[in-house]
Amino acid sequence: IEYRQGEKDEAFELFDQARKLSKTEIHSLQRSIDRSIEMGDLSKAVAEIDTLLRRWPDTFPVIAAGLPAILANPDGYQAVLAALRIEAPWRSNLFSALGKDPRGLRVANQLLLDLTGSSSQPTSKELSAVINGYIRQKEYEAAYRLFLFSLTDQERTMAGYIFNGGFEQILSDKPFDWQVRDRSGLEITFAGARDVGESDSGATVRFLN
Repeated sequence: IEYRQGEKDEAFELFDQARKLSKTEIHSLQRSIDRSIEMGDLSKAVAEIDTLLRRWPDTFPVIAAGLPAILANPDGYQAVLAALRIEAPWRSNLFSALGKDPRGLRVANQLLLDLTGSSSQPTSKELSAVINGYIRQKEYEAAYRLFLFSLTDQERTMAGYIFNGGFEQILSDKPFDWQVRDRSGLEITFAGARDVGESDSGATVRFLN
């Protein structure tokens, strides 16, 4: 009521009291996030966002709308990156949201680069979300560069006009790798999934009765 009446200082004092009683009280958290952003304290805002999303994960779509602005600020970016490095549970949702937003692709790409080499490497799902985002925007070169970046040194030896042309490794489910759709009565096995001693290249197609 105080907040709606414009008495913001009094309202935030009440929100702070509510948070002392319960650190995850949703309305107080949301208002505190707004205030932290308004005051430019983005490190605090991200910490509060992390608390909110751990307790109330369903609120992510609402929070996601403001994340590109936070990530555009160096302090905000570093705070988000720090949260991702300790496996924030909303990490996958973040890359999914940024991959769907043309404005978020560049920062998503940078986050993936910065996570590489850390103890919390980008997952195939996170990489695919951003690669597919580039493809949707018809930025095929950027998509393929990110795909190549995601490969190990050994996997890069299979990059050419067709990636993994010899079917030498199992599917990664990432764009630019082979895509095998489910088909009843059909089984496809890549060389990388076979037993040791069998051919190290090629794919086997088996029709089931």
